[in-house]
Amino acid sequence: MWPFHKKETLFSNQDFLEGDLAQINLEETDAFGFTVFEIAHFLGVLPKEKREIQGVAYLTHPRFSSYAHFLRMIRKSPWLIRKTFLGDEMRALALKYQKELKEGWVANVTVQWINQTMGFGLFADEDLPKSTYIGEYTGHVHRYNPFQPTNTAYSISYPQMPWTLQKYLIDAEKGGNETRFINHAQEPNLEVNSVCDRGLMRIIFVTKRAVKSSEQLTFDYGAAYWRHRKESPNEHVIRSKKEPELFRPASSD
Repeated sequence: MWPFHKKETLFSNQDFLEGDLAQINLEETDAFGFTVFEIAHFLGVLPKEKREIQGVAYLTHPRFSSYAHFLRMIRKSPWLIRKTFLGDEMRALALKYQKELKEGWVANVTVQWINQTMGFGLFADEDLPKSTYIGEYTGHVHRYNPFQPTNTAYSISYPQMPWTLQKYLIDAEKGGNETRFINHAQEPNLEVNSVCDRGLMRIIFVTKRAVKSSEQLTFDYGAAYWRHRKESPNEHVIRSKKEPELFRPASSD
């Protein structure tokens, strides 16, 4: 396991409210069900929490630019997903893995160098049964501008309804966790799922089948990623790896 999963030091609400989180409305936060400690991770204001993974900032949770930005993304979560049967499976998955989501937990995995072409990859450090939670895709959440593209090779489309005009990305180029090192495969052993956690859309990886210890973990980047790579092979800024399907069903055991 990558050596970041130590027990976090807990701080009092007062520690936060006197600093960068003074903007938080505790009653509003409690209504959503998120703790001040979680909000501190979302905003990146935890005291003495400066860690790296292979030279980039280690983010246990998606990173929002401000508390207002965090609230805006909750309010932009599809009502159909939050409130109707269409989101039942996504809410159920979030509830199933809520402890892991709250703590920013990642499975027992290791980032390893493969070769000059592939770069790094993510490998299982133990046998993983089918439907094992691997981790959340974390990174900086920002708006996608098609006229001034800012998405990178480490971007994944933030889960939204297909007809939404304002698109957002989760970009792990400058900050993320172990999941940013997951490579592509035509027959992957992971599936990527959109989940609705207390009204906030999040992206998680779960094993599609049993995975052996030392096996590389992979997922399907999607046709759009490779189409754009073929169209612009020398372009540094490329389209996002994968657009998670909002209505992707949970895998059956």
